[in-house]
Amino acid sequence: SQDSAGNYPLMYAIRGGDHDDCIRTLLCHGAPEEVSGAPQGPRSDRPAHLAARLGRENCLRAIAELCQSAKCLEAKGERGETPAYEAARRGHVNVVRCLYELGADATLSMARADGRTPAHAAALSCDSDIIDCLCQLGCQAQLLEQDGQGHTPAHLVFTMPSAADDLHLGIIHDLGTHKFGHYHYRLQNFVTALIKGGAASSFVTTDNR
Repeated sequence: SQDSAGNYPLMYAIRGGDHDDCIRTLLCHGAPEEVSGAPQGPRSDRPAHLAARLGRENCLRAIAELCQSAKCLEAKGERGETPAYEAARRGHVNVVRCLYELGADATLSMARADGRTPAHAAALSCDSDIIDCLCQLGCQAQLLEQDGQGHTPAHLVFTMPSAADDLHLGIIHDLGTHKFGHYHYRLQNFVTALIKGGAASSFVTTDNR
């Protein structure tokens, strides 16, 4: 049964922690429709999306095992986001790798409705570890992809308020210094990861800006 917000018990179990035994019990007693059915709750969530967002690797493994398919890990949310996008947005490298291992590798490069890929999601939080992970899993092509506004991950990361002031593109010419604050250090690592991933050309737009 569902609560007033449309959530099944499975969603509460995922929020409660990475307890795959509880997930398995629920799914073994008639909860598969909760996984594959319509989105639940005010955020239009699906269990796999919620588990990915919260970093619940064991929950994802239990869902995939009991559904006997990776399809439940490939569904898109309200804005076209996959569980892989949710994991990348929140820096859960272990979940991104888990999704790859579970056969949802195609979703690691899928874009949302606005054209943003997991690499764009990593740019929003300036997460170089996600970029490194995507490259290790063979998804480096998305480092050059543009979203619906023409932004690559490189462009997007420099639109963030913390990066748009005195730093801007100057960091690209001075990767070896340590004079920046914590965010600037993260930005430096992010830029380095993009360059290592073969996306150096993405720092220049078609009109050479």
